[in-house]
Amino acid sequence: MTTHRALIAEIEKIGGGVRSVEQLASANSRVLRIRTVTADYLAKLYPRIADDRRDRLRTEFSAVEFMWKHGLRQIPEPILSRPESAFAVYRFVEGVGIVDVSPDDIDQAATFVEALASLRTSAGSDALGPASEACFSLEEIEDQLVERRKRFETVRPYTRHHQDALAFVEGDLEQTINEAIEEARCVYDDAGLDSTCLIGPEHRALSPSDFGFHNALRRSDGQLAFVDFEYFGWDDPAKLVCDFVLHPAMTLTSELKAQFASRVLSIFSDDSTLRHRIQALRPLWALKWCLIVLNEFLPGSWERRRLAHSGEMEGVLKRQVEKARDLLSAARQAMEFGPLFGSAGQ
Repeated sequence: MTTHRALIAEIEKIGGGVRSVEQLASANSRVLRIRTVTADYLAKLYPRIADDRRDRLRTEFSAVEFMWKHGLRQIPEPILSRPESAFAVYRFVEGVGIVDVSPDDIDQAATFVEALASLRTSAGSDALGPASEACFSLEEIEDQLVERRKRFETVRPYTRHHQDALAFVEGDLEQTINEAIEEARCVYDDAGLDSTCLIGPEHRALSPSDFGFHNALRRSDGQLAFVDFEYFGWDDPAKLVCDFVLHPAMTLTSELKAQFASRVLSIFSDDSTLRHRIQALRPLWALKWCLIVLNEFLPGSWERRRLAHSGEMEGVLKRQVEKARDLLSAARQAMEFGPLFGSAGQ
């Protein structure tokens, strides 16, 4: 309640009297639309999570402030940040969620990536940290996969869905992880790449990290606005491509995936090994997404879900196993069909 009063007081200073406060759906932070007599604002109240050391507020507000300062307008305008009260305020973006993705939408997403690439050496870029779970070498990605796999050693078969998830992780997923790592190393060897060597700063990209149309709005003029930069930072552009085409919240055709990958390759044309890294890493990122969508089965998530209606919980767990199986298929297709380019890209 103290935070809420402090937030309203700050909003009244900049927008005059508050007319209404509406809570919006959000997976992580508490998000409010606050209407005032002069403008509408979006306020994010960032949770303090005991086992998560990431400073989501600082990361997001610093990123949006940096981009806005350098002329990017495909994002919300940053208004104010109050870390001591764990909230930040942005100008509210009017728009609707994106259901049907068109080639023009892909172009707009790639143009945003290109705009970020143009800021790599701009003032303040050196103060931005790595993206959440950034990976700059094949070895780092392998380590992340192994670490996430280990977390499932503490899962117990509470329900039949837990049994299914464990059987999946210990069987098909485990086997495919080992095969994908071996194949990625072969791709690196064939391209003359060192799996332990970090890509240089000159080939790193400023990345929204959780980038895709699930975090975008279509304005009335058809232009897209991109939101949610809690994981923003420096990363390998190969990871940006892989996450974009694999994210479980998006469904893209093979042609749209190839279109985005080709645009990114053009943007980073000075990086002669990017194509090989995308080819090698896409199956590994698909497998990592398998483990991410199964987070619902980890002990902490299980305890939180116990507070929900059992029928709802059963449905969530079943869907997550189905998503993981779909992502495993995507990983196997990537291993079988190879590069993500041309009309045959998978």
